[in-house]
Amino acid sequence: MGGTSYLMTHNPKDFEVVFRNEGVWPHRPGSDTLRYHRKTHRKDFFQGVEGALPTQGKTWSDFRSAVNPVLMQPKNVRLYYKKMSQVNQEFVQRIDIDTQEAPDDFLNVINRWTLESVSVVALDKQLGLLKESGDNDQAVLLFKYLDDFFELTADLEMKPSIWRYVKTPKPMKLMKSLDGVQEITSAYVDEAIERLEKEAKVGVVRPESEQSVLEKLLKIDKKVATVMAMDMLMAGVDTTSSTFTAALLCLAKNPEKQAVLRGLRIH
Repeated sequence: MGGTSYLMTHNPKDFEVVFRNEGVWPHRPGSDTLRYHRKTHRKDFFQGVEGALPTQGKTWSDFRSAVNPVLMQPKNVRLYYKKMSQVNQEFVQRIDIDTQEAPDDFLNVINRWTLESVSVVALDKQLGLLKESGDNDQAVLLFKYLDDFFELTADLEMKPSIWRYVKTPKPMKLMKSLDGVQEITSAYVDEAIERLEKEAKVGVVRPESEQSVLEKLLKIDKKVATVMAMDMLMAGVDTTSSTFTAALLCLAKNPEKQAVLRGLRIH
């Protein structure tokens, strides 16, 4: 009733051995619930374009081959430097300047910061989750759906569950959350398309070097762009939040390292 057994390693040499022996099309276990959502539950929407997260073999390779020329360009960093800096400034402002204390719900703020940052690239849009008036209904709903996705997926895929045979409440709730992520992401992509079309009508033409990742993906295919945006949100939010939170904990326990980052010295 459980999932596949996993062996966790923190030795970089092990990673090298695995990557060198996986072949052209590596098989990565997991993502069964997401695969079910895209191949079965919402087959009508995805129509075979299932993204990079749940796919394997040639299907995975074909999708990566389509999006890699856009995503794997270091020069894209320049496109988002100012927008990311704005998001970071809004994040820092959530810390009390006088006491330099983080708010009680700081983990929630970190999660909002991460989603806001990923959305700048994935959706070509700031959601406003870090602003004082950060109660945009769609953005808050997307935040909740993703939160449910991370929590429910961990339960259904890592713990014993009969969801593959009986549709208990948890998998049904997960399907509803994934439906929500798909619908809201599609709406934001449509919004971006409408904005680009309006710009084109008034003669706004940006050189390719200034075109957003989403804009370039839309030139490949709207469905590919939408699914890739969903994959970026799902793969980028929780991973970044966890890593950042762990880094903050390590810095909090090692103030001398904080001083190094600030360019100060402790005597």
